[in-house]
Amino acid sequence: MKTLILLLALCALACEPQVTFELPSVE
Repeated sequence: MKTLILLLALCALACEPQVTFELPSVE
């Protein structure tokens, strides 16, 4: 299950790193 979330996170990072960079900034 965790691997699936990791894969999704990786996909989002590869697709649009700007979005992933803004996520931790908000948190």
